[in-house]
Amino acid sequence: MKKTARLSIIIAFALAFAMAQAQSAVTNVQPSTPPQVTRRPPPVTRISELAQSLEWVGVAVSEPDYYVWCTSPLAGPDGKTHLFVSRWPKVYKMDGWRTHCEIAHYVGDQPEGPFHFHDVALPANPDALWNNTMHNPCIRQVGDKYLLLYMSFDRRPSALLAAGKTPNWIGMAVSDSLAGPWKNLSDQEPLFLPSQNPHHWSYGDWQFTNPTFLACGGKYYLYFHGGKHVGKMKSYQYAYAVADQPEGPYTLGEDLCTDNIAKIEDATAFNWDQKICLLTDDNYGTHTGIPGAGLLWISDRPDRFQLSDAQIGFLYSTNYARNVDLSKVRKLYGRDFKFERPGILMLHGKPAYFYGASGFNLNGGETPESYVMKINLK
Repeated sequence: MKKTARLSIIIAFALAFAMAQAQSAVTNVQPSTPPQVTRRPPPVTRISELAQSLEWVGVAVSEPDYYVWCTSPLAGPDGKTHLFVSRWPKVYKMDGWRTHCEIAHYVGDQPEGPFHFHDVALPANPDALWNNTMHNPCIRQVGDKYLLLYMSFDRRPSALLAAGKTPNWIGMAVSDSLAGPWKNLSDQEPLFLPSQNPHHWSYGDWQFTNPTFLACGGKYYLYFHGGKHVGKMKSYQYAYAVADQPEGPYTLGEDLCTDNIAKIEDATAFNWDQKICLLTDDNYGTHTGIPGAGLLWISDRPDRFQLSDAQIGFLYSTNYARNVDLSKVRKLYGRDFKFERPGILMLHGKPAYFYGASGFNLNGGETPESYVMKINLK
């Protein structure tokens, strides 16, 4: 057992060194902020079966006139694969997600693509006080209904402003078809807001983002990334709200559900092998020793995910796309070859395909694109 643990640590640090070398070959610059690795060795060293079974396929969605980001997949009743993608016009650069992001719907005959634009599910409305930019899509099916979660900024005069920040909250739209039309249940206000109880963990929070959804035990759990507020959260932990019906109303959990020691984000939730899983980014590498790697949180219960049970969920794009010509890679955002907003396509009750965007265009294009990998589980 001790030998296995030592071997995992060696592998993790060797991978981190190799990734850093690959990154320097592309950017040739030092990061403005060094990775905030607080524990050596890191608390998570086991590489998951998921991370080891990923097989590179290629580009999922690429648009020369749009920045493509979050990619949420779902198998449709038509036998096709449907992707709900956040995108915004190239002219606004990376910060365009804050003002002009829309959720676009792409369809492919196969999970590996090619994917073709179908429609805009939720358009941007930059001048609106709420439901302005539509970001962080998460698509799910419950019965004969489709749920499309998103986040947007709340610029209404009545909105809670903390630390000079504009709050961003979660909304939900529903439809009988993946092609819409979509009825926005959060047309007038967010799906839920922080508690007004000063003793509740969410009191004074100003950011609920990165929503993901899971049906479990007859209840419906909506997981989200909490924001900063004084003295309440250590660093962007995950929380949840729960409902008896998929459309709500939702009640905030009494406690946070992850015990991370530094920033994590971009979770996607799924059931696998009778376990409940959250797949997140490990932004600074504090938990895995690899800045930007994935964290696979595994639990027997939907309201608690412990670092002691977590594994490394995925590595860098260049660990899988091994034939990339690094001289052609274009850096558009970030400091690592990390995946952003990973999405998992479930087929026959198992993770089958992984989708993720990247701030590094591996093909040298001028806009970020999303990629797809096959999950070859034994």
